[in-house]
Parts: sequence; structure tokens; C-alpha cells
Amino acid sequence: MKRTLVLIILLVPLCACIGDGNDSAPSISDRYPTEDELYLTPYEEVSFFIEASDPDGDYEEIRWYVDDEFIQYGNDFTYSFEDEKEYEIRAVVDDGKFNTASVWKAEVEIDIEQIMEEISSLRGLEFTGNVPFRRISREDLNTMLEEEFASMEDGLLIDEKVMRAFYVWNGDSLADEVLLLYSTGVEGYYDMVEKEFVLVDEDSKNPAVRMVTLAHELVHVLQDQYYDTASMLDTLNDDEYIALTSLFEGEATYFESYYLYGMDEDAITDYFLYYNSIQDIQVEPIISDLVMFPYLEGFNFILEIIADNGIGYLDTVYNNPPETTEQIMHPEKYYSGELGVEVGAIEVEGMELIDENVLGESNIYIFLDQYLGTQDAEAGADGWNGDIYSYYERDEDHLLIFRSMWDDDQNAEEFMEMYTSFLQATPAGPFTIIEDTPERCIMESESGTVAITLDSNEVVVLSSNDADIVMELL
Repeated sequence: MKRTLVLIILLVPLCACIGDGNDSAPSISDRYPTEDELYLTPYEEVSFFIEASDPDGDYEEIRWYVDDEFIQYGNDFTYSFEDEKEYEIRAVVDDGKFNTASVWKAEVEIDIEQIMEEISSLRGLEFTGNVPFRRISREDLNTMLEEEFASMEDGLLIDEKVMRAFYVWNGDSLADEVLLLYSTGVEGYYDMVEKEFVLVDEDSKNPAVRMVTLAHELVHVLQDQYYDTASMLDTLNDDEYIALTSLFEGEATYFESYYLYGMDEDAITDYFLYYNSIQDIQVEPIISDLVMFPYLEGFNFILEIIADNGIGYLDTVYNNPPETTEQIMHPEKYYSGELGVEVGAIEVEGMELIDENVLGESNIYIFLDQYLGTQDAEAGADGWNGDIYSYYERDEDHLLIFRSMWDDDQNAEEFMEMYTSFLQATPAGPFTIIEDTPERCIMESESGTVAITLDSNEVVVLSSNDADIVMELL
């Protein structure tokens, strides 16, 4: 009996602390959104609302939490959901003694179909069907690229030799530099063979970067569905190939930009924060210049085409695509239909022809721009009217013949002058000039001999590690 009495004495003050039994928890009479689970896209803004009451008339506040982090007080709450993940939103009504909570789950994920609808609306073309989409890691991309580059090893080695003969490459492995740029810089791609578009995904990327990348690749999907771009690229002419890729990448970059600046301000901010935070890819400048040309100059080409004629005119452009990079760099020459002349190669007996193709205005400009000022590089490349280069080998010797035609004698003279200045500025120099007349310049260095000849509107460059090979052709 004594112990029971002790328990009763202890319970009386305990009950006094809990209350008199008449106090009640606050109740929620209305809320918005009404559903418990929300399915959202990144940067979508949602307004929440709670209406609550307390039978005792003494509830003090409504607290709002996102993933257990306190955000604010009040009946209303607006939140922008930026990351791709599941969020928990909790509203807590508190009267100082009791509280009542209302909880929402929000699943945030990029909506591919929504991006397709936006790109379709911007471009004025309907997708003819869904295209498979997948995400891969940067490691997956690197594995794929290493396999592809291994199959291209011989071709890339030839490109390296040609660039060395032009004196625009003095690094180690060209293939390694190109692989580094692609493996580090590619954010996504459209596979025209497998007919799928792919996002290279990384934790460091925010949804804005992912969505803009997808918008770019979806433009390529439309190009393939309506214009069969894979067949269009079936050309052996390098300059024409670059012109076509400039059309494709220029258009995709144009509508990517259009899509970006139509996004929420937070998304635009995130997009630029990401690209401002990443380090520049450390490759030789000429590699990035060659790879980025279709994106930058192609964008300018498309910008002028649309400004002059409207988006609908792109159908006309695809039915009559640019055939030279000169047309890309000078849209007025696309309109006029100006094409370079077909230049015949200079054949050499006793040596094996390894490579032969068209350099084009874009590559001439990019080559000169490596060691000359941009204005001089533009002057040297302007007035291009056709070219062909031939690269020969015999044992340890090589010979490059670059035959170029120009719109007039003055353009030819400017190219000769600028290429001569370019050679003097290259790391392969210093070159010793052993002959210098208005019609011919012959230069020598430890790396080889270069002869540049001018005949009216034709300029021929001969470059070899063996001076005798050059002299025999003069």
C-alpha cells in the first residue's frame, strides 16, 4: 500500500505538466496541392498553401521544410525544384504544445517529351517518331572513343604527317590530342547509325546543362528524320564535309541557344555557373579551332540565313546545302552559288601518294591563324577559289604539294605573303630565305625546305624534308 501511494503522489504533478486533458492539436482544413505526390521537371516552381485551425484558438505558426531543412514561416510557400531527385516538403502547424504536419513527395526528373515539344515548336517540325535515349558516364564515353580512335589510328597518323608538312603541327601525337578533346569535352551526341541520342552524364552537371545538351541533340534527330543527314555526309571532299557539318552543328547550336534563353532565370544562371566553373581543356589551340569551327562559324551562318529569310528557309538550305566552307564563312557567296574551281593535282613519279584532298578556306584560315594575327589570317584566306593538296612518301622522305587558285592576282599575292610570314613565325623556324622574288620564294630550315611559287592567280607550295625533291619540281 505504501508503494502505491508513492506512485499516486508522483502521477499528480506529472498530469499537471501534460495538461488538463481538454487541449487539442491544430488541424489542417485545406491545402494545395491536394495530391500527396508531385511529378515535376527541373526548375519547375510550385506554390504550396496550408489553411489550419486550432480548437483552442492558439496555434502560433506554420513552418515549412524541404528535406528537413527549415525554409520559412507562413501559410504560403513557393519553391523552385532544381535538382533531379526526390524531395520531401513538410508543413508543420504548431500551437506551442502540439503540432500537425502535412507532407508532399516531389519527384523531379527531366521530361524528354517536353523538350521534344519545345524544340519541335521552335524549329517548326514535328518528330516523326520517338528516338531511343540513354545516359552514359564519362568513363563509358572514354571507352567507346578509345575503341573508335584505335580503328582510325592510320588515318589520324596521315593527318598528323600532312599537318607537319604544312608546319601547323609540331606536337607529339595528334590522335592523343584529339582523343583528349573529345573524351573531355563531349557532352552528348546523336548516333546516326544506331538512331539514338545520348547524354554524357556526370554528378557535377546541373539539370540546365543536361537539358540544353538534349535540346542540341534533338535538333540533330530532326535533321536526320527530315533530311537524311547521314547520306548528305557521304562525300570524300573534306572541305564539303566541313561545310555540311557546319550547317548541322550551326543549326543545332542556334536552336540550343534559343531553348536556353527561354528557360527559367535560375536555369540560365546554373548553366553558365557550370561552364564558368570547369577548367579549359588543355589541348593544342589548332585542335580546338578545327573542332569548334562548325559550331562557331556554322552558328553565324545559320544566324544570318534565318535573319534574312526566316526559319522556314532552312528547308531550302537543306535541299541546296553549302558545298564549301567559303560559303559558310561568307553567306553572300552561298546565296550567289559561288563555288571554287576544281583544281587538278600535280603528279609526282617515284613517290607513293599517301593522301590527297581539299583544304578549303576554313582550314587555310585556321592554319594561318595559329601564328599570325586574325586580320592577317583572314586576308591570307580570303578570295579562295579552290585547292588540292597531295602528300607523298618515299622511304624516309616526304613531299607535300599544295596547289591553290584565287579569285584574282591580288588574293593570290596576299596568300603567298601571309604563308611566307606564317612560316617565319612557326616553331620550326627560323627559315633562311635562299631565293625571294615576286614569283618565287624558297626557304630552308633544319626541318626542311619550302618553295612558294606565284603564277597569276595560282599559288603552289612545295614542302619536303629533302631540298633536292623540292628543287627537282621547280
